[in-house]
Amino acid sequence: MGVARQYQGLCDYFFIDHQDAGLAPAISDLGLKPVVTSIIMESEEDKVSLAREILHLAAPIRSPDLGDR
Repeated sequence: MGVARQYQGLCDYFFIDHQDAGLAPAISDLGLKPVVTSIIMESEEDKVSLAREILHLAAPIRSPDLGDR
């Protein structure tokens, strides 16, 4: 929860591992949207999978400075 508190107000989503799923309500209470997924990256496939999830959530974000991406 300490890390989640540090990101409070800085981001919309907070990724947590399945083993920490019980913390999701407390993270929501901080104003962050918890995303429960596999965040432990032991293989290249794990890294790619997590990156894809992050990019999927970020896809709709548009920046006036950068234009649509």
